Amino acid sequence: MGRFTLCHGYWNRPFYNTPPSGDGAAFAGDPPEQWLLVMDAMGHGPSAHHITQQVLTSFMALVGARDTTAWTTSALLDALDRGLRAMGDGAQAAMGLFRFDLNTGILEAVMVGNLAAMLLNPDSRIQFHSRHGMVGGIYPRSLHPQHFKLNPNQVLAVFSDGIRLRDGLQELPGFLFGPGASTPPDEQARRIVERCGRDYDDASCALVFINRQNHD
Repeated sequence: MGRFTLCHGYWNRPFYNTPPSGDGAAFAGDPPEQWLLVMDAMGHGPSAHHITQQVLTSFMALVGARDTTAWTTSALLDALDRGLRAMGDGAQAAMGLFRFDLNTGILEAVMVGNLAAMLLNPDSRIQFHSRHGMVGGIYPRSLHPQHFKLNPNQVLAVFSDGIRLRDGLQELPGFLFGPGASTPPDEQARRIVERCGRDYDDASCALVFINRQNHD
């Protein structure tokens, strides 16, 4: 077990009247190294949902099939890009891939497409950069992984473009660090989606709490 521990939650809500959702997320790996993939497949409804489920299954298999220390975030996202292209039919998705080293406390991240991610403290936030393009589509020539030093009681929050961040940024510290801070992560993610989700798009939120002290 590393010096850092994680607890995580996720919630998504489909585009109005077009279930199921094309958004998705998966957590993989065992301490001291863990991974999070968050994605938003192009389109809505069953076709987008199918793409997402295929990619998440591939992600879990790739992480589980080898010593994950052999993967970099760039190499793993490259593999997922090849998998999407092999599906055909124009399958594409925005993706954020996050690797947690729980011994060193380093978070490595690569993002492509219209997702938003940030590391939150009660009184500050660090915004991540997402490369223009789509995995399986116009894919960046270089991904430039970002590296962040984790601190206890931070929260990594990742949102699809169905979340109205402009409306929700001021409320996030209250959701995550306020009186409801002991609420299970899935429930906190659900509250954010219900409060800030757009009715005309799939909306999702992934949360990862670092060394959370009040989570059973």
